[in-house]
Amino acid sequence: MEQINLRKQLVFNLSKERGLESQKAQVVVCMDISGSMDHMYESGFVQRLLDRLLPVAMQFDDNEEMELYLFQNNSKRHPRNISLKNIDGIVNREIIGKYSMGGTNYAPSMEMIKKDYIPTPGFFSRKADTKLKYPVYVIFITDGNNDDKSETEVMLQALSKFGIFFQFVGIGNARFSFLEKLDNLSGRFIDNANFFQANDLDWVSDNDLYSKLLGEFPEWVQLAKQHNLID
Repeated sequence: MEQINLRKQLVFNLSKERGLESQKAQVVVCMDISGSMDHMYESGFVQRLLDRLLPVAMQFDDNEEMELYLFQNNSKRHPRNISLKNIDGIVNREIIGKYSMGGTNYAPSMEMIKKDYIPTPGFFSRKADTKLKYPVYVIFITDGNNDDKSETEVMLQALSKFGIFFQFVGIGNARFSFLEKLDNLSGRFIDNANFFQANDLDWVSDNDLYSKLLGEFPEWVQLAKQHNLID
């Protein structure tokens, strides 16, 4: 608990430096669960990473919770949000052995997030008001390139018109040329993504990790407000 509070204070300090101390957001973790990630789940790496990401949600989310999506060939939303109440041992208890591990596709989880967070027209309405009260901040973590590159590009371009920001994180020693391409993808309404790679996040300090996670998010928040995508 003491370590989580220290991390939460660190996230608050960095947020304040960047003008986000009063900003609220829906924090979503989108985690690769393809076959190549098996050892990262079994070794405790994913649990340690979720432990470090929760303070981000505690800073930005009203309920101090984060949503979890797990993707391989397809995508599933974990039925329970992650909070202080259930994070301890959640990977062994609720994830390992509960989900299949396959290939790697990015677009299904991106499309699912859009459906879950972007309002759709009601029965008597011709057009939905897609402006969001709070931005959706997606921390998207993967250990390798995907098999659906063109579909992912189309999704990221489409989602640039909504209040959803993607922070892509490449873990391991793979060459993440496609994520680098997404970081600079043309054809978007506004720049809605950032990317960084860390070969081993266990060796990245909390300060460096949170600094990277908040690298472009503050600028995007201002831009999204200017374009009336979020309140």
